[in-house]
Amino acid sequence: MESIETILKTLTVHQHNTLGYATIHALKQASKAQTDCIAEIEAVACGEKQIECDGVYNDSDGLKWIYDRIQALTHA
Repeated sequence: MESIETILKTLTVHQHNTLGYATIHALKQASKAQTDCIAEIEAVACGEKQIECDGVYNDSDGLKWIYDRIQALTHA
């Protein structure tokens, strides 16, 4: 089986552009839940929102929360 790099090297400029457009289009069609989750991750990462926690909040709690949400999106 050929690697993705090998396949991409054989594509014409038009095919690259088409693939890029299709990828962007697919990303724009992401579900509202994913979009909301990404916005929430950004808010926590920027300090605009603090996560709920039991006890005293610290940065490692926030980082773990962000990591868990990114992993959930990656495996969705």
